[in-house]
Amino acid sequence: MKKALIVVLAVVFSLFMFCGIAVYADDLDDLQSQQDEVNQDIRDTQNQLDSVNEQKSATMEQLEALESQLKALADEIAALEVDLAAAEENLANQQSEYDRIQAELEQSQEEMQNRVRGIYVNGDISYWDIIFKSESVEDFLSNYVYFEKITEQDQEIIATIQENQRLAKELLDQLQATRDQIESITESKKTQEAQYQQQQAEKQAVMASLESQEDTLMELLGAFEEESDRIAAEIRELTKDSDVVYTGNDIFGWPLPGHNVGSGSGSKFGMRVHPVTGVYKLHTGIDIPATTGTPIRAAESGQVITASYQGAYGNCVIIDHGNGYSTLYGHQSSIAVSVGDTVTRGQTIGYVGSTGYSTGPHLHFEIRVNGSPQDPLNYTSPS
Repeated sequence: MKKALIVVLAVVFSLFMFCGIAVYADDLDDLQSQQDEVNQDIRDTQNQLDSVNEQKSATMEQLEALESQLKALADEIAALEVDLAAAEENLANQQSEYDRIQAELEQSQEEMQNRVRGIYVNGDISYWDIIFKSESVEDFLSNYVYFEKITEQDQEIIATIQENQRLAKELLDQLQATRDQIESITESKKTQEAQYQQQQAEKQAVMASLESQEDTLMELLGAFEEESDRIAAEIRELTKDSDVVYTGNDIFGWPLPGHNVGSGSGSKFGMRVHPVTGVYKLHTGIDIPATTGTPIRAAESGQVITASYQGAYGNCVIIDHGNGYSTLYGHQSSIAVSVGDTVTRGQTIGYVGSTGYSTGPHLHFEIRVNGSPQDPLNYTSPS
């Protein structure tokens, strides 16, 4: 009788355990099905984010080009202003010189008028008188010498008038050329300033576009953070009644033997500026660079509770180790395990890649306690 009771109890216990495992597996399957549907939305969002990122990069290049053009235009306008100031100063000097020459010309003309008036009043001989009234060559030469002495002063006055007229004409030409230069510089300056204003407007439009894209990125980033929180909640829910028994000693294995944490500060756990979005936020794990296809090892024995695309994490595996511990392996090129699989420490669970929100091939590795991210380097070290 006692032996029969023991057999019955053993059968009942086995059935209870089987049902518990079956329910747990069914729950995981249901979650996986729901997760697959959500993951498609996440992938679509990721594609949109990638597109926005490309647009942002292109816009930044345009902005840098505009900044360079604006600086060049500002330099050109400054140079034109210097040229304009020099031309205006030159014009003032030329005008002053012209006024002086004009005054001398007027004075010479007045002297000449007085001389002509004196010749007319006094009946002085003219050059034509010498020619037509000379009776011989000797007479002509004698009269000419006399005429030369009389008209020497007149010749000086005439020469002065002619020189001043020449200088006046030359200065007028220079004045006109300077005025034309000033007009050309002024028009060029107006054109350049109009271009400057236009490109300033373009710059402002670009800035507005950037701000709009930044808002979009922030919204998408918020969605990813919600996704991360959802994963944490899922882990807590799945592991709170987990039958997985933790067999470790709080020291986890290194998931990528022979590879170390990235040298940049952004590769470590803690607050950082995100390399893609430029947003300052918590980096919930560590990044270990490696070539695509490098095998990823389970940091501890446990049961796979997630093995699928997880938005920002890309192809992702999460292992429940029991006692509230779980590990996350993100950005995989391909996954080597399935939900519900039992894995052992050091077993290959996937391969390094750059899926999801990634700037290059590496493993994003997290250790979570009751769903909350912890610094992995407090639990493991490179090997």
